[in-house]
Amino acid sequence: MMNLIIVFHFIFLFVGQSWANEFRYADFLKSTVKIEDHDKLLIPYKDGELLIELHSLLGAGNTTNVLDATFKNKRVALRLPKSNGQFNTYSAYVDFLENYYQGQMILEMQGVSVPKIFHYEKDKYIIVEKLSINSGPDLETLFLKKETLDENIYVRAVARLDDFARELAPFSLIKDFHLKQARYSLEEDKWYLLDWMDSHELFTDIEDSVALEKRTVEQKYEELAQAMNSDSESLDLKNHDMPDDANRLLNNLKKIITEERKIILETENEFLTEKLQKIESAKSVEEFIDLITSPAPRFSRHYVETILDIVIEQSRFDRLKILEKIPFYLISDNQDYLRLVTELTQKEMTIHELAELLSLKKVRIMNINWELTMRIQKLITDNQNILSAADYEILIKHPFVTNYAKNWIEKNSSCYTKMGHHFSR
Repeated sequence: MMNLIIVFHFIFLFVGQSWANEFRYADFLKSTVKIEDHDKLLIPYKDGELLIELHSLLGAGNTTNVLDATFKNKRVALRLPKSNGQFNTYSAYVDFLENYYQGQMILEMQGVSVPKIFHYEKDKYIIVEKLSINSGPDLETLFLKKETLDENIYVRAVARLDDFARELAPFSLIKDFHLKQARYSLEEDKWYLLDWMDSHELFTDIEDSVALEKRTVEQKYEELAQAMNSDSESLDLKNHDMPDDANRLLNNLKKIITEERKIILETENEFLTEKLQKIESAKSVEEFIDLITSPAPRFSRHYVETILDIVIEQSRFDRLKILEKIPFYLISDNQDYLRLVTELTQKEMTIHELAELLSLKKVRIMNINWELTMRIQKLITDNQNILSAADYEILIKHPFVTNYAKNWIEKNSSCYTKMGHHFSR
């Protein structure tokens, strides 16, 4: 197998054949290395380390490299950050692993065909299912480069496109979605979504935008048209009009998504009516948590907003216990998480509840208004309770907490932290 060079920094460091064939995780991220088939990588795993086998580079994006590997006798895809540093002012490379992990949960819950996650080592790597997709087309090829496909493959891929559209129906937006990130598997005879970020947005009304918008395909077609030479005939781009086949497919997909959304809303309304009755009669916080944790089989933004209303307004059960077990689908969309923070901080809240609330979701880029910023600051500076080490670490690092509040925590940490320990940032 040919050597594959993975570049983890802009400065290339070529490693010769004398390099050992066993790498440690930290060293692997810091250097440019050649991967030989059957090389070994020692990775952090739970409370120890695990040696996995590397084979080749499957793909590389701006923030993540995907390697063909063997994990516990299973062929998998290993997603690694391209570096252990900052990607930009706001984000480290490892933040995009968290984005992938969080984005996958709500996609899988709604029935979208995505690679299964076998193991996520937070801020380190993700081990996911390796799919058999090498011989199938992506959406860009299907819509805009039909001429390059074997006719039998094209027919099979089109036949399964309706199913994929139904899977995408709950979403009005899948973050960072583009045409090459959806691919047809000949072996499994189905379409897969391969990559994304968070946070995705669910539809509210049947006619809301769809994840696969016709305009997205038109824009890609225009890009291809501009890139082609004027004498090219291969993709019929001269007139900048999309192929009729692509237009027909996209119009049909929009119709299918609309019909599927009607079904989702009908099923959701029946499910929600029964669910609300059970929540109203819940006798314990454990029963309440169990009821809000299991949503409708597929659901819209209306379902999420309804359950969030209940969580925010309920006063019968211990709020802290609910926050500790809050289901991720309720805060998968950053808008919903921000709403939860905004409305709960308007209520009487302990410092421990605030820390738990702010720890529910890793915040990368999320703007909050001045009023919310000041409420969080006041909750901290008015606190007279003991501040635990865990709460300290959450609050002192959180971007929603002002520098004034962080300085206040530092100044008072010896008084308000358990056992008088002082912690540095």
